[in-house]
Amino acid sequence: MQRPGWVAAVGIIGIVFGCLGILGSGQSLMFPTIIGFQKKMFAEMRQNTKMRMQDVISRAHANRTGTPCPDFSKGPDPTMMFGVIEKMYDTPDWFTPWCIISGSVGMLLSGFYVFASTWFFLMKKRSVALFFWASGAGIAYSITKVVVAFFASSFIGLSMMVWGVMWVVVAVVMVVVVASSDRGVFGQAQD
Repeated sequence: MQRPGWVAAVGIIGIVFGCLGILGSGQSLMFPTIIGFQKKMFAEMRQNTKMRMQDVISRAHANRTGTPCPDFSKGPDPTMMFGVIEKMYDTPDWFTPWCIISGSVGMLLSGFYVFASTWFFLMKKRSVALFFWASGAGIAYSITKVVVAFFASSFIGLSMMVWGVMWVVVAVVMVVVVASSDRGVFGQAQD
């Protein structure tokens, strides 16, 4: 039996999004390490910038060649941008354990989604039910991630919300496509 185009499209898109989910979950597992490294890096950059500014001021004063001394006491503090950047990566204390739990659960669900999408693509008998279960679990997981990311109130949380909402939209569209298409072709498929 020939595979209908919608089955191939849903199966391939499901496999691709499942693999992206595995990668994203791995990234979520690494967030605590990444955030810690970035905070340390920005703190060092802020300190180095302050020291360079003080060096420029003292050299200008020592030179006294008629060139105007840069006056950093007027206007915005150039190191202020580091405070903004540090605030972007500021997360609540509960966010680190959440990233580890969320990343682990995401790996399992994404692996299940790849499996279900592969079976769907191969048109196995129970693949439609398996695909609906995987999609439902993935949608519930993504909505949970979006809500938790909202309460994290950080740049990292914002990026998690965007990807979570995008995943929910794609999964819902694929569920609607499967639900509204002729699933009778799966009854004719050979295992």
